[in-house]
Amino acid sequence: MIRLRERASLYAACQEIDSLPQAEVSSYESIEGGLTFEGFSVNQERWMRKFLEISGLVTERIKVFRAVGGVEWRGNGLVGGQYDTEIQEITLYPDAIAFIASESGQDPFVAFQRILTNILVHEVAHSSSPTLSRAAHVLVQEQKNPLHLSGFDTLYSSEDAERLHTITLQKAIQSLETRTYLNGYHRALAERVFSALNRGDQVAANQAFAILCVELEAIVIELRYLNPAHLAQVDRAMDRKLSREERATYVPYLEWGSDIVGTASGKSHQEVDAQVRATQAYIKATPFPLN
Repeated sequence: MIRLRERASLYAACQEIDSLPQAEVSSYESIEGGLTFEGFSVNQERWMRKFLEISGLVTERIKVFRAVGGVEWRGNGLVGGQYDTEIQEITLYPDAIAFIASESGQDPFVAFQRILTNILVHEVAHSSSPTLSRAAHVLVQEQKNPLHLSGFDTLYSSEDAERLHTITLQKAIQSLETRTYLNGYHRALAERVFSALNRGDQVAANQAFAILCVELEAIVIELRYLNPAHLAQVDRAMDRKLSREERATYVPYLEWGSDIVGTASGKSHQEVDAQVRATQAYIKATPFPLN
């Protein structure tokens, strides 16, 4: 279990701007509707624009979608995509995604489609992070707004950013205390927190927890769109692990994902549900073109 003092330190660290993760540094080109696409074919760009339109995902904090060949390693893993907060750019690595798909044990084409759409939604979700929005609001109040968070304060009201960020903290702590994770990436992020705590390195634990919070927001939106049944399954597992008092204030992952998307886009939960169904139908009927 996480001791009370450790929990308080993690909460406090994620409330501090300095503990938030900094920007990750990261042919054909098209500029239309405020978005630039580089490195994609005409058919691929058309598919992505339609995907974003149907999904209703907020792209206000994205300027460029870029496809880059080759592979990039980070730690022991391949990078399939990343969102750079400083230049508001999403980079996808199709070669890396294809390699990961080929090693998945599934049909490579089917696996490629699944992994690419997961990464695409995950990275777009980073651009509407409530935690980063809350950080930007605080910085504006303190009259200091670093470039890598410039503009994030306008995505949500200060009250909405604070409310959603508070849920993020609760969900992150609950996942650590119950050892209940949404996917392997969530588990790996949690293990970084535990590893730092076991070493007695509170600073590293704080940093790892801050990253967990930001990534958890993107994971839940990714699954809200592409595997909501799994979110419902995890919610049921959490219900069995929490005490009666904890269940009384528990926010289901499904509801939280809809809340983030709906608040950012001004849509109701019912409208988000409709967008999810339409997105899944589009993916099933129209695979991402390989050229």
